[in-house]
Amino acid sequence: MRPRPALVGLLLAVGCGNARVSERAPFRRLTRAERAAARAGAALDARIGGDLEAAERLLRQAIALAPRSADLHARLSLVLFTRGKRELAAAEFERVLEMSEFLALTRSRRDAYVPLANYLIAWYDKQGRQADVARVARRMAARHPEDPRYPLVEMRALLALGRFDDAREPRARAERLDSTGLETDRLFAQYARTAKRFDLALRSADRYLDRARALGFDAGFMRVWRARLLAEAGRPDEAAKAYAKIIGEEKVPHRRVQLAISLAEMWANEKNTARTRAAAGDAARRVETAGLLPGEVALLRQRLAMALFAVRAYDACEAELRAALEARPGNANAQNSLAYVLAVQGRSLEEAERLAKSALEKAPNEPAFLDTLGWVYYRRGNLDRARELISRAADAEPHAEVLEHLGDVERALGNREAARESWKKALELEPERESSRKKLESEQRKR
Repeated sequence: MRPRPALVGLLLAVGCGNARVSERAPFRRLTRAERAAARAGAALDARIGGDLEAAERLLRQAIALAPRSADLHARLSLVLFTRGKRELAAAEFERVLEMSEFLALTRSRRDAYVPLANYLIAWYDKQGRQADVARVARRMAARHPEDPRYPLVEMRALLALGRFDDAREPRARAERLDSTGLETDRLFAQYARTAKRFDLALRSADRYLDRARALGFDAGFMRVWRARLLAEAGRPDEAAKAYAKIIGEEKVPHRRVQLAISLAEMWANEKNTARTRAAAGDAARRVETAGLLPGEVALLRQRLAMALFAVRAYDACEAELRAALEARPGNANAQNSLAYVLAVQGRSLEEAERLAKSALEKAPNEPAFLDTLGWVYYRRGNLDRARELISRAADAEPHAEVLEHLGDVERALGNREAARESWKKALELEPERESSRKKLESEQRKR
């Protein structure tokens, strides 16, 4: 007797292998889509169970059965990302972006696939592939026109490529979605500054400040940023006025101190000794009256010392470092810096050696401390010990100044070829280092 169709599934389900079923029984074969769905389900189980290799294999089988399924390609992309196969994952998701089905898929399963697009954008960004970042962000923006992130990401990528005119269109889209427009102005200012398009950067900064004032936001950081930008744009007098205004309006003492030191550092970058001294003096007086902790005083005094050292105001630099040590006795960085300033001047070398040794005891492998003690020995005529220490510093952390010091020691020892080699390496690391260039050229003329 032929079994009734309703019993066939039951017989198979309980493993009734002895049931004889006619070839003409109404079995329904699974479609390709159903088989693909079954493999996708098994892949999901494998992924949840941590077997990503099996999940990838099953999804590839599913895709072979349903190659136009954006859902399957997106799932495979996520598994590949998780396995660290970034290039393959990117290629899979690029296929997803090409499929019209993706529009409906992302709207219905946004939580699953929008993060995947964000992974792809982040990965392209890490690779420096800004054109790809812009392209993917534009596609995602078209599919999710209500999301302000994607026009911002596209704009940022175009700015990073220096395509400021092209960035205006996504900027306008972003501003329609974010009525404040603050983020777009900030990004435009930031990337224009990087590209040294200072006029555009300043316009964007001013626009940011105007919007912030209208909204009642505190935009103090942008005011400081704008002052720095004026200095970078070669307008130090305007920058100084901006700093003075900000300092005068600042109510918090330690912030006033920081701003005053920033002004001194600006003049140091301009190589203006007189104005650096004046600004540093004002900042030092503010440090004394700000009611700061000893550790803060020591750090701020050292910042002032560095600004003064940059313009060779060694007497004022030394005074700041001694004040730092008075606030925080035994501070290794301050000890090392003071030892170096004394060695550069070639005076109080016995004190310099004591300070440098004390700093090095606290951090025996610190390259800067090794170089300082080596330079003190050089100034005291102990050339072999100087070469030993400075060589260790150069090996640990190649730095132009350390390599120049090593060249000076080698020349003093009569090793002219070794000296030339050290100065060459210094110039490779810092091509604008004129002191190394002059020494190298002088030696080459003697050959």
